[in-house]
Amino acid sequence: MLFYATLPFTLLICIFPDWILSFFGSDFKQASTALIILSIGNFFSSITGSVGILLQMTGHQKSYNNIILCAAITSIILNIILVPRIGITGAAISSAIAKIIQNLAGSIYVYKKFGFLSIYLPGITRNNKSTSNT
Repeated sequence: MLFYATLPFTLLICIFPDWILSFFGSDFKQASTALIILSIGNFFSSITGSVGILLQMTGHQKSYNNIILCAAITSIILNIILVPRIGITGAAISSAIAKIIQNLAGSIYVYKKFGFLSIYLPGITRNNKSTSNT
């Protein structure tokens, strides 16, 4: 359900970033690329589901903390490299990549521990339950 709830807003932000940012003033329009990048990172977070909460509630909080730590270190390194070169866009790229790494790693961990795929992409991912009649 999150996929269908967030897709229209993500598309709206990606298609009309200047118009959306114009509500906050003309100076904000220069951040349109950053807004698009951040919305894509957040959309990825929505299609992977609440893997962090699932891992924390099922006793896998230490593993999830390690995933968060790796994502944070990635974000810091990317910020150090990208922000001086491309400014706010670099910060947005860094944040989006760290969020994607965190959610993707969490989804992989959930798949390995619980045997189900938490990522939902219509037409690409499907329910992997067996349909045998034994």
